[in-house]
Amino acid sequence: MKTLGIDIGGTHISCATVVTKDDTLIAEQVVRHHVDSAGNAETVFKAWAKAIRDTIIPTSLRAIGIAMPGPFDYPRGVSRITGLHKYESIYGMNVKAALRRELNLPQDFPIVMENDANLFALGEAIAGAAKSSKRVIGITLGTGLGSGFVADRKLVHSGPGVPYDACLNPVPYRNATAEDYISSRGLKQAFASQGGNANLDVRQIAEAARGGDQLATRLFEQLGQMIGEVLSPWLYDFNADTLVIGGSISRAYDLFIESLTQSLQAPAKPTQAKLPDTAGIIASAYLAMKETP
Repeated sequence: MKTLGIDIGGTHISCATVVTKDDTLIAEQVVRHHVDSAGNAETVFKAWAKAIRDTIIPTSLRAIGIAMPGPFDYPRGVSRITGLHKYESIYGMNVKAALRRELNLPQDFPIVMENDANLFALGEAIAGAAKSSKRVIGITLGTGLGSGFVADRKLVHSGPGVPYDACLNPVPYRNATAEDYISSRGLKQAFASQGGNANLDVRQIAEAARGGDQLATRLFEQLGQMIGEVLSPWLYDFNADTLVIGGSISRAYDLFIESLTQSLQAPAKPTQAKLPDTAGIIASAYLAMKETP
């Protein structure tokens, strides 16, 4: 019997069985399928179930762990996603129960769900870039700003140095929130406001920076400075020894790490994610393993 880890995004589902090898957790062959998150509930659940069946025969599973974006009632498995142009059709539905029905699994079959950003941080802490660290803050830089707090391989949702619900995105920063500045949306707006091409995405701006474009280079230097300004108080108060950075924008890590390091006012060491595609899969399976007899 195996444990399945799943990472669900706005347009995809990635699945893999997770096993222990050489004293660390690894994701076996990852299956990734496109999902029409604007489709009806039946379309969504059938797409998820197909990805699972393409990964493993459901009856050979011990448990399932799922990394899922919020808002979501994770313990109950009920979606609270609305107004985000994705998964609107499953709002209010019990996802755990629906998946069990779709996969013909018993009503009490173990399914554990947790926020995807939390599980990114946990996955990097138990098997990735922060494996040797005790206290970790992980952030994902992409469409939005995600965050997770980990102490001794356990998720921390509240307490000293942890914002409400462990979410840094709504933290006040300058004249708005952290996410308004530290996100693909924020970077594109900043680039355009400084005279850059408003039609370029973050990947293209990064290519321009590597090609010597001074405006693009300055944009990523500003990003590093902003990350340092936002994260420093939390890193210090949480007593974090490591800051792990993932998400699509982390592919431009080389362009902002110097300014980030210079702006950090905390002893935590910044590092790029080691498991950008599998941290959530590994961590979701890890939680399912821990909660399954």
